[in-house]
Amino acid sequence: EVSFDALCADVLDAAHPADTAQAGAQMVRRLYALDEADYDGLILYYPVTNMGAEELCLVRVKEEAQLEAVQEAMQARNVFAGYAPEQYDLCVNHSAVVTGGLDVMLVIGEGKDAAVAAFTAAHGEGGRLWP
Repeated sequence: EVSFDALCADVLDAAHPADTAQAGAQMVRRLYALDEADYDGLILYYPVTNMGAEELCLVRVKEEAQLEAVQEAMQARNVFAGYAPEQYDLCVNHSAVVTGGLDVMLVIGEGKDAAVAAFTAAHGEGGRLWP
């Protein structure tokens, strides 16, 4: 099993979202309604502008029972109605929620395919993409 730090490094090296900042615990709660203390690892890069859409969130749950709630939080976050056409296009055509083992990732941005490839490569079972 890959360490969470190594997984984050691999995904960020593959496709760091442009114009993003690393979020603190308060922003994670605001955007995803997730508490970092409930998980074995959580990292979020979110848009630095109100009109940005590129985002990357990785979560390592403590137990499988948490996977569904985290997936739902990520799918709920990936709704950007009212955005400019190019940002909306990123959300519709360049986003994915993927799971592997106890890890869940949401990626929105041009680097989606590279991020998903890095994520799935780190998980021998290949991961699972969610609609």
